[in-house]
Amino acid sequence: MEYDAALEHLGRCGRFQKITAIAMSLVGIPAGFNMVAMTFLGAMADHRCRLHDSSRAGGYAANVTEGLNASIPWENVGGTWRLSQCNMYMDPLGAEAGENATIAPCEYGWVYDRSQYSSSIVTEFDLVCDKAWLTELAQSIYMSGVCVGAVLFGALSDRYGRRPILLLCLTVQIPLMFAVAFATDYVTFVTLRFIIGATMNGFLYSGIVIGTEVVHTSMRTLFGMSVPFTMVISYIMLGALAYCFRDWRTLQLAMSIPLVFFLSYWWLAPESPRWLLTNRKSEEAKAVIRKAAKQNGVEIPEKIYELIDQAGEQEDSLTNPGKGIERNRVGLMVYKGRHKQQEEVT
Repeated sequence: MEYDAALEHLGRCGRFQKITAIAMSLVGIPAGFNMVAMTFLGAMADHRCRLHDSSRAGGYAANVTEGLNASIPWENVGGTWRLSQCNMYMDPLGAEAGENATIAPCEYGWVYDRSQYSSSIVTEFDLVCDKAWLTELAQSIYMSGVCVGAVLFGALSDRYGRRPILLLCLTVQIPLMFAVAFATDYVTFVTLRFIIGATMNGFLYSGIVIGTEVVHTSMRTLFGMSVPFTMVISYIMLGALAYCFRDWRTLQLAMSIPLVFFLSYWWLAPESPRWLLTNRKSEEAKAVIRKAAKQNGVEIPEKIYELIDQAGEQEDSLTNPGKGIERNRVGLMVYKGRHKQQEEVT
């Protein structure tokens, strides 16, 4: 209520509210990046078994004229015949052995078609055939982190404030985003992504709450629509980045660099005045309101600050009856002292 009264003097859409709303709506960009990043980081490429006589430098199209038909069996996939991606002949004669030919899983690894993607976690960690499910698991682990972050950081932001949790999540996720690009194995990759999912959701939700609680109630719907809009922009940006950078590590670095600009939130992101007032932090709330008034070029009547102080005292009396009783006792003593002085005068 007290902040609503201050908003009537600050204006419904002042400079302070505009800067805060725009800044907090941009939290959707890194969130959007990470939500759909596995589309490109875990892109599947055509592959086949590496033959026992193939050098590791051999490309996907290598040895086509040197007897792939005799070394790799054909299989029917969805009504289309193609060379098997997961099996090979173990017999020296290959297909010439007929029904007696021994078919086994790829023994020497795989060769990948790199015409579209130079690398992905699929091609680097060999997440194909019996390990193909690990690609989907990586996204599930990320979403598990998102769920954990929603519960954990939601509770922490109610306890310690929106701004500290926003900055904490930002500070943690920036180095982790860069670290993902240097992951050397699958376990490290999904572990980092899990933590990023948790902190990214904490960053997203804290930013949304700050923006919602700072703007006027009449502007909340518009602000709420702006966050999904920035996420859509991030999807488009990610597509453009993936077109330019076909290596998954380079793409991960490209997604990480924009996060550095969010370090400006140490100066741009205010604490929610509503949270400060709810938690009886009257002086800090008044400091935020004074800063907003200065940016908006307006003056806040002292009556508003008095209302904030009174609300804090009333809340303090309800939550700590001892202080309220002591305050009333002191007030009664002062009243009796004044009344006695008046009687002596008369």
